[in-house]
Amino acid sequence: MSGIDLLEAPDPRAEAGAIALAMRGVLETPEKTAALVTPDRRLARRVAVELRRWNIDIDDSAGRPLAGTPLAQFIRLVNDMLAGNFAPVPLLAVLKHPLACLGRTRGALLGDVRALERKYLRGPRPSGGLAGLRAMLDGDSDNESKAGSRAVLVDLARAIEPLVKLPDPAALDVRLDALEAACRALMARPDAPADTVLEADPHGADIAAFFESLRAHAGLCVAIPRQDWPALFDLWVARPVVRDRRPRESRLFIWGLLEARLMQADLMVLGGLNEGDWPKLPETGPWLSRPMRAQLGLSAPERRIGQAAHDFVQAASAPQVLLTRAGKIDGTPTVAARWLRRIETLCGKLPRDEGNRLLEIWTALDTGPDAPKPVARAQYAPPVSARPTQLSVTQIETLIRDPYSLYARKVLGLRDWEPVDGPLLATHRGTFLHAIFENLVRDNGGSFPEDMPAALMGTAEKLAGEMPGGAMVLDFWRARLAALAEWFATYERDRAHPATQVWVEAVGALQLQIAGAPFTLTAKADRIDRRADGGYRIIDYKTGQPPTQRAIDNHIAVQMTLEAAMAERGAFAGEGVRAGAVADLEYLHLSGRYPPGRARAVKLEAGLFDATLESVENLIAAYREADKPYISHARPNLITFESRYDHLARVDEWRANMLAGEDT
Repeated sequence: MSGIDLLEAPDPRAEAGAIALAMRGVLETPEKTAALVTPDRRLARRVAVELRRWNIDIDDSAGRPLAGTPLAQFIRLVNDMLAGNFAPVPLLAVLKHPLACLGRTRGALLGDVRALERKYLRGPRPSGGLAGLRAMLDGDSDNESKAGSRAVLVDLARAIEPLVKLPDPAALDVRLDALEAACRALMARPDAPADTVLEADPHGADIAAFFESLRAHAGLCVAIPRQDWPALFDLWVARPVVRDRRPRESRLFIWGLLEARLMQADLMVLGGLNEGDWPKLPETGPWLSRPMRAQLGLSAPERRIGQAAHDFVQAASAPQVLLTRAGKIDGTPTVAARWLRRIETLCGKLPRDEGNRLLEIWTALDTGPDAPKPVARAQYAPPVSARPTQLSVTQIETLIRDPYSLYARKVLGLRDWEPVDGPLLATHRGTFLHAIFENLVRDNGGSFPEDMPAALMGTAEKLAGEMPGGAMVLDFWRARLAALAEWFATYERDRAHPATQVWVEAVGALQLQIAGAPFTLTAKADRIDRRADGGYRIIDYKTGQPPTQRAIDNHIAVQMTLEAAMAERGAFAGEGVRAGAVADLEYLHLSGRYPPGRARAVKLEAGLFDATLESVENLIAAYREADKPYISHARPNLITFESRYDHLARVDEWRANMLAGEDT
């Protein structure tokens, strides 16, 4: 049995990787050839993918499904985009596909698509499809950022117009004509206009032949509903098999059992040697029993096993042979092929040294040089010159609880992006409710209409299409919003000190000198009321639980008290709020449940505002010291939700190590 080696891999991925490594090694010897012989198409595709690690395109005699070509994949994505009503994920899959150009250069389109994604497609899904996206852009005041995004949507709408205007249901040939016209417009670029762009694609001729074969049978097909078209197209395009026209490595091959009967290479790799793959299990079919097949003169199903055994013997007779199999497939243990077991029964164990060597090398390719080391809690002390000199009052609270998150955002300049078509979160609900009350108060100037529920719902309807997730919040919260409107009307009517003037989303800045250097404290107050007695009331809307009085007194929840200290020092003068005493701090807890809302006043002790500001100045001064680090989760008992920077700080790792250390 010289020249024959056995490779037993733990799983198909390892088997494919070791086979690819063996075939790559053959190229080191001039004129030497190698071939993988297997009836397992999944293994063949895995090996082809692994060989691309070395930029090797191998010749696969079985070809590949037309559905797997880039052009067919692009057409299928166009179908999915229409079927999904231009949802963010299928929309971006089309616009970011290498074949999409919309009449421009690829780089010019990508720049505008990325701007569209970042500002309008991340977070909750916009409602209303393509029209809803355009309405969202129209409601955005940032004209500079939306110009490129608008151009993309206009060009896209023009390109897919033939598909949008199709009747439902539509005849097969009509659908194919509209799909081809739309794809040509989507793929058009300056050097390849729409009327020639399909023909210029490497697989354009294959797609054209496929479309013509469908058109030839269009008369036999009933009109196809819009919702059925993507699945039908995917089914049909998966059947044709095509050969790539790209240059291939001339000394490496993938053969099926039929081709291997006629050809031989210097190294023959016989892969997938498991029962059920090589040989295939005999099947009689659902219609004819074995006696019936014999009466009709049909061969027994077991005949194919004999043919597979013959193919194995022919291929294994090469000068150099590598036999491979996977011990588990999809987590299920496998059984070695019967002739592999027969050989080892008669001839003893086959050599495994070469197979083990290939597996070790392949495993080492994806293994780092060093073993993983436990990570310590993240804490970094950047130079003082790199530390922030301006923070908002909410960022001060972050500095108290989780300094590392502030370090990542303000020092490293990292901004967290929401996922594309992300879930509706509590933050989106809070932002939407803030916007409703902000607009309601601003539009009425503090003198609220008698029909408060109608006014509030009208404001909500207006904002729903302009804000990410607004339509979903409105759908789920419609009854709660109506209850909130009733409660808010009662709250405004029954207050002991009605407002004579109201400011919403008031922006303020307070200049400080801390540790000999300037520092700016900023804030955006949800609402500031001037009372009839001249004092100010600062109101903060909360959709979650407001902070406790104890947290406020201990200078942990500092947002409201800092805003009060800033207001008394004239920090909001730019908004028309002159310096003056703050008489009330009030949280409006907006839950929509029972009760729909609750007003909670903060108990104000003498000197509370000044003491809070002093504690913050001391905190900032401490971070002016060069050796003061920004620690991840400095006060974990105060953190009630996961930070978007926790993965960067590797919180789960160091916390697990810390707990393990405590256990030991």
